[in-house]
This record gives sequence, C-alpha cells and structure tokens, in this order.
Amino acid sequence: MSEPKNVLTNQIIAEQSKFVYFLLAAAASGIAFAIQRTTDHPSGCWSLLYFGPAGLAWVLSFAMGCWNRFFAVRTMWANVVLWRVKDGSYDNMPDTPERVAWHNDFLQRVAEGAQSRATRWGKWQFRLLWFGGLLFIIGHIIEMATQHPPA
Repeated sequence: MSEPKNVLTNQIIAEQSKFVYFLLAAAASGIAFAIQRTTDHPSGCWSLLYFGPAGLAWVLSFAMGCWNRFFAVRTMWANVVLWRVKDGSYDNMPDTPERVAWHNDFLQRVAEGAQSRATRWGKWQFRLLWFGGLLFIIGHIIEMATQHPPA
C-alpha cells in the first residue's frame, strides 16, 4: 500500500476509535445520570418503568462498544499476521507453499469475520445508545406530566 493510503487508513481507524470511545463515554454517562435521577424516587413510581429499560439499553450499548473494540483489535491483529506471512517475516512461517496458502486463507477469513463482528457490535452500540436516550426522555416527560398536571 502506498504511503498516502497508509496515512489515510491510519487516520480513518483513529477517527473510528475516537467515535466508539465517545459512544462508550456517552453510555457510561447515561447510566450514571439514570442512577442519579432515580435515587430519590419512591419505589412505587411507575415512571421508573421507562428509566430502568433506558439504563439497561445504555448498559448494553456500553457492552456492545467493548465487543466492538475487541473485534476491531482482533481484525488488526489478523491483518498484521497476514502481512507478515505474505512477506515472509512471520516467526513460525509454514514450510510449504500449500501451507502458506492455507495460512493466508485462514487469516483472511479471521480478519473478515472479526471485521464483520466489529461492525455489527458497533451498529448495535449506536442503536442502543439512542434507544436508551429515547426511553429516558419518554420517562421524563411522563414524570413531568404526572407531577405537574396542566391547570
């Protein structure tokens, strides 16, 4: 790969990582805010039916973000090993061309599978973050409507 392509690829990966970490921080903040907002509620408050699922959605969003990072790193690891096998610098280099071809194919499938999983977990991280926010807003509107009825 040419030098400008390498630089661009590295920038894209860095920006994707920043975005995922931003979503992780947003989910953690949502969890903390939901806990803080519901600490003083009486246990019979039915608007908590919306806050609980919102918190659960944020917890799941955080978990999905962690899985996204796991599979993103696994993708990069598989690609690094694949490059090393292709250029002959891998420490445990296979001894026959057939085994080299098998390793190339295997590592390519590992990288593609990990990338697919990282993408799927990243999409669910984003969806659950927004869904939790929507549930929290709905719960807050219901809480305000029941505590302060219109005159």
